Parts: sequence; structure tokens; C-alpha cells
Amino acid sequence: HCNLPKVDGIEHGTLRRVNEMNTEEWKLHLTRLAEWLGPFKLNISGGEPFVRKDIMTLLEHACDLGILTGVVTNGTFITDEIADQLAKMNLFNVNISLDGFRKETHLHFRARHYEKTMQAFERLDAARKRHGVDMRILIKFTLMGYNCREAIEVLEWAQEKGFDGVMMQ
Repeated sequence: HCNLPKVDGIEHGTLRRVNEMNTEEWKLHLTRLAEWLGPFKLNISGGEPFVRKDIMTLLEHACDLGILTGVVTNGTFITDEIADQLAKMNLFNVNISLDGFRKETHLHFRARHYEKTMQAFERLDAARKRHGVDMRILIKFTLMGYNCREAIEVLEWAQEKGFDGVMMQ
């Protein structure tokens, strides 16, 4: 959950957020869900999922189970290496939050990292092409008063770049 400030103790010398599952608990529950449901769609979001040190392990485990796995991110942690790993595990989709086509609009809400967010789109696109996979790249655009004038630009940019969609909410 975004900005969950509370902690409920210390686990292995690290503060543990309230009711947050550890790696093994996640893997166990993902396995149980896959056994019970068969193939299903899972989007891991947050806050920011890539702040978890074990996020790549969890994403890969879910993909290995045949779960159509996606992640919702602000894109700031997507390096070339991470983009390659996501493509290699054949992640179903990556949804990147973009709150404005122009830097100043995006920063109005996010306050920083416009360049890193925009680079994430390029890195993921290059990785999926390099590895020949159908990892979908989606733009998550929350329509608000201050950014609604840029919605068409975002749609046109997504089409020009060959991204797989824009989710307006």
C-alpha cells in the first residue's frame, strides 16, 4: 500500500512493514493460488514494487508457475539489467505510471525522476526486442485537471513508440 508508515517489528535486523509477507510466504501463497486457480493474471503494485529486495525473485517465481504476471511501477528502478531480466522471465506486462507528457506536468505530482521514468520505457522496449518476447508495455495515466490537456499527446506517443496501451483512469 502506498506510503504505509507503520512497522510491526524487526525481522532479520530490518524493519518489517505491517503484515507484509516475506519471500517464502509470498512464494508459498503464489504456488497455492496457481494450484487452486490454474493460470490467472497477477499485477504486483505498491507503493513501488521495486523497493523490495526480493521483487525479481517473486516475479520470476510467479512467471515460472504460469501466472500471467505484471508489475505496476514508476519506472525509476528499471535499469538495463532489470529490463533484461524482466524480458528473460517473459513477464506478461509492465505498467509504468506517467502523470504528464511534459516534464513539468509529470513532476507536478511525482516531484522527481521524470527522466528515469521516460528511460524505463526505452529500456523495456529495447529489452523485449532484444529477447524477442511479447512483454507488454503499458502507460498508466491518471487523468486529472492539471494533466488532461496532455492525454492526446500521451496516446500519440504510445502509438508512435509501439507500446501496447494506455490505461486512463
